[in-house]
Amino acid sequence: MNFGLFFLSSSYSFKIAGCLLEQSSVGINLYYVVIAVFKIFGLLPLLWIQNISRCLGAVLLKINKRPINRIKQNLDHIFPALSSEEKSKILQQRLMCMSQTIFEMSYVWTKPEQELQAKITAEHNESFRQAIDANESVIILGLHIGNFEVLSVYLSKLRQLSTLYRPFKDEKFDLYIRQARERTGAKFYPNNTHGIRTAYKDLAHKGMFLVAPDHVPGKGLAGIFAPLFNQPAYTTTLPQRLALKTKAKVFMAAAYQNKGGFHIIIEPVAEEFYQPDEYISACAMNTQIEQFVLRDLAQSQLEYKRYRTQPQGQSSPYK
Repeated sequence: MNFGLFFLSSSYSFKIAGCLLEQSSVGINLYYVVIAVFKIFGLLPLLWIQNISRCLGAVLLKINKRPINRIKQNLDHIFPALSSEEKSKILQQRLMCMSQTIFEMSYVWTKPEQELQAKITAEHNESFRQAIDANESVIILGLHIGNFEVLSVYLSKLRQLSTLYRPFKDEKFDLYIRQARERTGAKFYPNNTHGIRTAYKDLAHKGMFLVAPDHVPGKGLAGIFAPLFNQPAYTTTLPQRLALKTKAKVFMAAAYQNKGGFHIIIEPVAEEFYQPDEYISACAMNTQIEQFVLRDLAQSQLEYKRYRTQPQGQSSPYK
């Protein structure tokens, strides 16, 4: 296995090392290699990590065609009017952002909470602060834009936070990552029926629940087709169902990367999101996702197969 190239090729930046361990025959030895990489890069200032990783991404990610092909396919599918030059520019920018996000994990997962918080700025309107101060149940629709992991770091200082994650097959690595994530106070539950029930209980007791609305719902999880950039996208209905059951206030958020830090934007969802009609709710949610994506397209997860599930009779854009 070519460790360097595989490390920089995954479409899930925060799952890189787990994928390595799951697909490698060297098992525990590779575990120590991955952890060593995290710890070594974690010694560097964040700005250094960002600059070095963007240079690496511009070179190494070009060698692996899988993320490049996915980015091109998504751009062709949702932005057909863009010129070849415009798509090429976005592709190059996205490759650098991907690499940056990967190596930023070494900082996010190893640095003390106080140091991490100092790298984060945030903006939100009064309704979010009122929901926090009034101790209301809150749902955060966290987007995979910029660095998703930073959201839990920031939010867990405001309220007890629960969220879902996909456990890694390698138990040793799964424990390492979960402990790194939970050290700031958040609770991470497996992304399955039991995990959802547990998170629901936390939410019902005036907690805060962080859920990703921009991924294809997993097996057994409810969803509905709704337009996203004028294309049908299988969209989760879990946030809407939880909101209606718990009367939680719902906000959308993303942690954008900037020079030497992160800037979090939190906005209340549109009123249509709270409609009992799942299609109306999903359309409102996806419209707001589009607005967040267009703030910085290169920081969005363009390599993710968001449209892999298609309505019956329609073909996948991924060949």
